[in-house]
Amino acid sequence: MKVEETKQKIIENSKSVFIKKGLKNVTMTDLVEVSGYSRGGVYRYFKKPEEIFSALMRQETKSLKEDLTQITFEDYLALEEEELLNINNTLSLAGYEFMTSFSDSNELGTFIFETHVEMIEKIKGCSQVEAQKIFITLEGLRVMALAGILTEEIMRNMFKTFTD
Repeated sequence: MKVEETKQKIIENSKSVFIKKGLKNVTMTDLVEVSGYSRGGVYRYFKKPEEIFSALMRQETKSLKEDLTQITFEDYLALEEEELLNINNTLSLAGYEFMTSFSDSNELGTFIFETHVEMIEKIKGCSQVEAQKIFITLEGLRVMALAGILTEEIMRNMFKTFTD
């Protein structure tokens, strides 16, 4: 059990670094510094930042799925709205850097996509195709937010289409 606890702590402690620096600017030295473990202790489980990031994203997605079992679709949209309005304090930039730069990103991207679609289907009570459209629209809004071109008006209008 100690192995999993150690890995978990390394993953959890890395989140703030990925939020602050993205993925491309993060080094193993950065992650060792925040991990609470020695360089050897971190390298025992992870060889590169993207391995830690991938584990973090899987954990975040699973955690969100568990949290969403008790909320409504409107609550989900409120969480998405908060994230879009605070995009620079999220893992979004690092996530897109990962998806566009690493060969094993397809597996992670598919996992995230399928998990979110499944969650949306459940909490909205809609078809898989409608859930896919919602998720893809949210991702488009996320890209616009990262680019600095998403206005609150556009976001609210798009969210309104989800509940009409």
